[in-house]
Amino acid sequence: MHNSCEGVREHQAVDFFGNGGRDGTMLKHKLRRVEPTTMAQTMAIADKYATADAAMKRSVGGGTTGANHRRRRCGSTPAGGKQP
Repeated sequence: MHNSCEGVREHQAVDFFGNGGRDGTMLKHKLRRVEPTTMAQTMAIADKYATADAAMKRSVGGGTTGANHRRRRCGSTPAGGKQP
């Protein structure tokens, strides 16, 4: 099954996606630079940026709760019973 929107051609959807993004973002810059011609290409680029953004938020946010993070730093054994 293929997603579609009646009356909208693929090149229009690609343009709408690229023009609808926030100005000044790396994703919008990449879409303008690469100029994808299909939605598959557009979504592949967007997916890479979404994955990178999520990974960055996890690394900046720490990805663990403060209590678990403090416990492990103080030398306590993790849930599996083995030291890392």
